[in-house]
Amino acid sequence: MADEPDTSPGIEPDVPDAANVPAVPNVARIYDYFLGGHTHYPADIAAARRITAASPQAPLLARAMRRWLVRVVAAMTAEGITQFLDLGADLHTLIDLTAPLGVIVSGVVHFLPETPATAAQFAALRERLAPGSALALNSLVSDGDPTGATTLFRLYQGETGRGQLRTADQLRRFFADFTLQRPGLVPLDDWRPDAPVPPSALPEPLIWGGLARKP
Repeated sequence: MADEPDTSPGIEPDVPDAANVPAVPNVARIYDYFLGGHTHYPADIAAARRITAASPQAPLLARAMRRWLVRVVAAMTAEGITQFLDLGADLHTLIDLTAPLGVIVSGVVHFLPETPATAAQFAALRERLAPGSALALNSLVSDGDPTGATTLFRLYQGETGRGQLRTADQLRRFFADFTLQRPGLVPLDDWRPDAPVPPSALPEPLIWGGLARKP
């Protein structure tokens, strides 16, 4: 019924707001806050501010991920891909899995555990993709700045209770036998930069990304 309160996990039904404001932070809404969006709530803002207070890199990294995403989509388009899937969207009704597809996994992998189930999910994804498809992903890694990466990961883990900090080699395994494109798996702002970024907006090399094609 439309007038029944939402009792989904993470929703506080007693908040005096018809929208039932979420009582716990959400990774995607924290990211939205860092990007200056509008789809976030007080719990997300509070979490984002706690993270930023302990790691001022966090908002810069969110913006670097967005810059990387724009460049990755442009690179896929230049290689002839005309349909894209940013994981989390409605797949089967909109996407033709018999044609090349550009799949983007941005800001997600470091929230996934290092388990056989995670590996199996990525294997199933790669298997479903048609030849010529592309897989772009990024993640927090420990290679560039182990201390900074560990600090930021623990902050996010404290807010969300999940995830895994990986090395670049561990991240590379998600591509399996796909062909990694130039310049390989690198810090986000080193991946095919197309415009100068003010030094004050450049984050430390905590999040790396890459793009690979399916043979």
